[in-house]
Amino acid sequence: MKCLDARFVPEKNAFSFLRLCLAIGVLVSHSWAIGGFGAEPLLRFSLDKVTLGRFCVLGFFSVSGFLIMRSLDKSSSILRFFWNRFLRIFPAYWAFLLMAMIFFVPLYCWLHRFPLAMMLSQNMGNIVSYGTENFWLRVHRWDIKPLLGNVPVRFSFNTSIWSLIYEWRCYVTIAICGFFPVQKFRLGLLFLVALCTWLLGILHFNFPAVIRGLRWLPSWFTDVEIGFLFPYFCCGALLYKFRTKVPSHWAIFALSCFLIVLGLHYNLLAVVGPPAVGYALVWLALSLPARLCWFDGRRDISYGLFVYAWPLQQALVVAHVNRLGVGWFILASASVAFVFAVLSRILVEQPALRLKGLWQGGSQVSG
Repeated sequence: MKCLDARFVPEKNAFSFLRLCLAIGVLVSHSWAIGGFGAEPLLRFSLDKVTLGRFCVLGFFSVSGFLIMRSLDKSSSILRFFWNRFLRIFPAYWAFLLMAMIFFVPLYCWLHRFPLAMMLSQNMGNIVSYGTENFWLRVHRWDIKPLLGNVPVRFSFNTSIWSLIYEWRCYVTIAICGFFPVQKFRLGLLFLVALCTWLLGILHFNFPAVIRGLRWLPSWFTDVEIGFLFPYFCCGALLYKFRTKVPSHWAIFALSCFLIVLGLHYNLLAVVGPPAVGYALVWLALSLPARLCWFDGRRDISYGLFVYAWPLQQALVVAHVNRLGVGWFILASASVAFVFAVLSRILVEQPALRLKGLWQGGSQVSG
């Protein structure tokens, strides 16, 4: 039986295609809430526990764990690793913050028929604060009032970006594990982080009363996202580290899918999700048709799609496009979001990634 490593060709896989599908899944999920269409199908199936958007974010973290562990192994130093990660996350994110202030604010004012001059004279502090308070990925300000006050998700400028700070924290965590001074303890440390955060996620989602009784512990312990996102990232990273030993077989993929469906419907995703989602996505990335390799790292627009979809969907709601129904709203949202994602890739992400060569030493790895 072949192992994962035997099927893993770095430049010929479907990871970028899967990331694009996950970004589209987030857009589809948000369409129900942003458009005011009620509860989405997956939320009903999971008994109000997990949305499609949340599930796709978990998939993002699983895929990211696999690819970032590869990037870490190929990096010559921890500084080079963080330089590459910085260029992948921050320039496009800062470009969005700038676009929020110079493009989306005027757009919303025009759609709301709210005088832009009045907005700039009376609420300039809110506009500037949105950029400055959210500058380092941690979202402290969600709104630019008084814009978006009459839509189903009121005053929310871009809820999608909440997960980026956790993605960065995963990078920090895996770098600490990967560059731990005692080499023979590095893998064990990653195992420990995966196990502790996995158990933390189970406590949060299946035994919340236990968490409520432990408020005296550090704040990260009571952060539900640490327990929900980190195990997926760590399991993806462990799949990469053990890729020469983990078998690649459709039966394990089928079992993983069964466990995912079971976990969603019976509130057991925190228990079975991290390894099941990780294996299912990695197996798909290595098994899908070779023609999907066209969506390689150089053409990956998933990040731009993920970042720009929400504010564009809010603009479409202000323009009353949601009155056409959820299907047409999703189609319109995806169409305009794809345009912005491609522009983000061409104008911001690709130029930023070319700066990887400024940090000499080690090999360059896209991701």
